[in-house]
Amino acid sequence: MKTHRYLAALISIIIAIVCIAGCGGSNNGGGGGGNNGGNNTGGNNTGGNNTGGNNTGGGGGGNNGGNNTGGETPTPAPTRATLRVRIDFPTGSRFVPVSAQCVKVSVKQGENELQQAIVVKPAGGGVQEQIFNDLPAVPLTVVTTAYANANASGTPLAEGVQTVTNNGGNIATVDIAMNSTVQSVVVTSSSSEISIGDVTSIAAVARNASNQDVLTDPSKWRWSSSNPSIATVESAGATATVRGVSVGEVDITATESETGKVGVFHVKALRPAPTLLFRDGGSIYWYNARKADAAIKTTTLGGSPLSPRMTLMPNGAIGVNVANSGSSVVAVVDRNTALVGPNSSTFNYGSHGIDSLFGLPDGKILAHTTLGFAVINPSTGVVESTGGLRIYGRIFDIVRGPDNKIYLLSSSRTGQSSGYVLARLNLGANDVLTEEVILFKQAVKFSSMQFLSNGSLAIAEPDSGTIRLYSVGANNVTPLGSAVSVTGIRTIRIYRNVSVEGDEILYALTDKGVRRFSFANGVLNPLDTDAAPFLSKSSGDDIAVLN
Repeated sequence: MKTHRYLAALISIIIAIVCIAGCGGSNNGGGGGGNNGGNNTGGNNTGGNNTGGNNTGGGGGGNNGGNNTGGETPTPAPTRATLRVRIDFPTGSRFVPVSAQCVKVSVKQGENELQQAIVVKPAGGGVQEQIFNDLPAVPLTVVTTAYANANASGTPLAEGVQTVTNNGGNIATVDIAMNSTVQSVVVTSSSSEISIGDVTSIAAVARNASNQDVLTDPSKWRWSSSNPSIATVESAGATATVRGVSVGEVDITATESETGKVGVFHVKALRPAPTLLFRDGGSIYWYNARKADAAIKTTTLGGSPLSPRMTLMPNGAIGVNVANSGSSVVAVVDRNTALVGPNSSTFNYGSHGIDSLFGLPDGKILAHTTLGFAVINPSTGVVESTGGLRIYGRIFDIVRGPDNKIYLLSSSRTGQSSGYVLARLNLGANDVLTEEVILFKQAVKFSSMQFLSNGSLAIAEPDSGTIRLYSVGANNVTPLGSAVSVTGIRTIRIYRNVSVEGDEILYALTDKGVRRFSFANGVLNPLDTDAAPFLSKSSGDDIAVLN
């Protein structure tokens, strides 16, 4: 009896174990064997064939079990990428300046530079590629800068910024696009004025926002004149030649064709430039009276003039005096050749040289010595009369007034107390001179004078270092308020119609050279300084201005 009880208990335990195993197979592995989980380990268990494998719970276990232990793990996406940058030299459809010799490429993630390279322009131009490997597979920024030097030095010519999205495992390609750094074009020349028939050089330069010069290709410059009938322009890359054609004003425009930036320079075309004659001892130097940068001609007179004087004659010739072997000679210089003509007149006055000359309307020359006035015929070289009005001391200057009468500055006059005098003379038939009136007498020395377009008289006073303006009346002259200080003043001369509409320029010979003053509205205004005169010369005897 007792043995039967032990056997029954053992059978019960075995059945329980089998049931537990069978239930586990049907819930987890059994259902899997019947459905998706047939390949799972549990699907092959003995329990998979148990009745429990057909339980509803087992079917659920089979559906889930098939997606678990037996499935494959996905491959992770690549985290590194490659970038290809293409540069088309010189331009292609993107902007790379023709003058660029290299492009610096910088690959950045945010503000952090990851890699950098300098791509040099090949000898024949064309497309160049630069590969950047091992980059993060994230959005990157490509910064490009073009330079005129192959080592990426100097002022940038163009700059570009582009964003690229890298996909891991792919090669991203960027065709660079750049913008020029040129922000403006500046056109310059040594002068904004040009004489008809003359030429001047003009230059253009491209500049960036910091006002730095940016190198450009010469072939990319285009030049034009707003009115070629006044001035023409001939291109030579970044420089050009402007030629004056007729009186007027024009705009000369330079265009940098790669960027379309333009610069404009305003030019005045003037009447032919006057000639400034500068006499120094036995030579006369011819200068352009607008830009006295170098003598254009030289006249060699010879001798050693005692009181050098020059006069402009109505026919355009220049009368000069020369002291030669104890004699005073009046010679005529041709204004075209700058040579002394064959005819000259000789005064055998020993040391009494000619102190002043004046060209008469009939083409003869009025000369003054300590023996009085003489009339010289330069065509024949004959002295036709001597001794006229032998009443004046040394004459410093003779000019024609607006009334066509002759005015002279002298160191003294017979019958007058000591002092410098300003006199007016009449020129009659056969070149006979008569004195009309003494207009002014003073202790301060005169040296030269010129009438201005408004009728006032400018007189140089070397003792006071002043050019003073006077109003001329019938019997006297009255000082005007306008005066300018000029250190070392010697001689003054006037030239009219220097610019388009009749500006008036007064040239003053000083002990440092020639200075210029403009005259407008009754006032003289200096155009240069004593320290930097228009023509820098430490010596000189006389000046004249040829229209």
